[in-house]
Amino acid sequence: MSHVDIVVANASELLTMVGPDGETHGARRGAALGHVGVIEDGAVAIHDGRIVATGPSRDILASFDAGTLVDAKDGVVMPGFVDTHTHLVWAGSRAWELEWKLQGRTYREITEAGGGIPYTVKETRQADPDHLAALAAERARDALHHGTTALEAKSGYGLDELSELGQLEAIRMARGRIHQRLYATYLGAHERPPEHRDDPTPYLDEMRTSTLPKVAKRGLATFCDAFVEKGVYSPDEVRPLLIEAKRLGLKVRIHADEFNDLGGAAFAVDLGAASADHLLSISDDGIEALAGSDTVATLLPLVPYAIRDPTYAPARKMVERGCIVSLATDFNPNVPCLNMGFVVQQAVYAMGLAPAEALVAATVNAGHSLDPEAGLGVLAPGHPADLVVTDQATHVHLAYAFGRNHVRAVVAGGRHIPL
Repeated sequence: MSHVDIVVANASELLTMVGPDGETHGARRGAALGHVGVIEDGAVAIHDGRIVATGPSRDILASFDAGTLVDAKDGVVMPGFVDTHTHLVWAGSRAWELEWKLQGRTYREITEAGGGIPYTVKETRQADPDHLAALAAERARDALHHGTTALEAKSGYGLDELSELGQLEAIRMARGRIHQRLYATYLGAHERPPEHRDDPTPYLDEMRTSTLPKVAKRGLATFCDAFVEKGVYSPDEVRPLLIEAKRLGLKVRIHADEFNDLGGAAFAVDLGAASADHLLSISDDGIEALAGSDTVATLLPLVPYAIRDPTYAPARKMVERGCIVSLATDFNPNVPCLNMGFVVQQAVYAMGLAPAEALVAATVNAGHSLDPEAGLGVLAPGHPADLVVTDQATHVHLAYAFGRNHVRAVVAGGRHIPL
């Protein structure tokens, strides 16, 4: 009998997320998106932060002696969620915007009336990096409580070099205070700064020639992002910035086709972006471009929910056309929710994904988008020991029983964290 650190046993369903042909890496499309790799009455053995073995509980318990035995009590055990789109670092609150939303004001109208991103920029510029790091760490712990074991965090509420670098430093500091993997994204092109509202050219030049090189030299970010949207930035405006980011070794993510179809999805594909996010207004041509590429379509179902817009991304059509679909929260002052379980439920109830499809999108495909070589979102030997123990007996119930958190224990980086 081999000794390991942790055994998690007695899962009614162990969702390994291993693919239909035994795949343990790579994105899932089409029918493969619905394959969750179930082992009934399953168990997982963990040592040194990695998965050692998976299988029926009787076999794992007979083969391994564990320092810690976690009884899943006939709940589903599955990989931890991977949240690939969060705005984790900001100060202030915009709760008062809810009244405006209820009055029917649009996202752009709220921004023009003094709310939105510019308001958060004002508040965030006044906060020091250590305070922002504390806020980010607290929010990441909330995400962990809801089963997220890896997540991305963007800057984008500074809109000047000093503040943007400060936010990225805050993300770096927060990384040492939490249990999850945390990936940073430079989003200087989140909005036009108030100083360059009418002509963003000087700010775009500053980002490309000054801020980006500092970000790359200091290793502050893995990705560079831009908000491609009417009234914000066009593809042509941010193309030089994103090309320079790639030259400096950063990967690209893009806010694309959220409120208007500016060809953002095709633009992301053309740049070889890791992901195109939002896509509420994507065209059929944009869907075809994504389907023929390795760029992940990251869908954010809490956004239309939060802004009271009945338009959701066409998830069903995207799956059927062969796009790589993933899910994320888009946590920000406008969408104050880090519950990936709720994201899965919204993807099922509001967007038409099957429960298995939504779970694979929130684990395997999200992990592929964030770090293709890391093996995130799959429970297989050699993969990271990041998993959650839930209080539901089947994966269908994880989507069906909406409105509460089903996570009762987490293993993150090989460390057992009871909740």
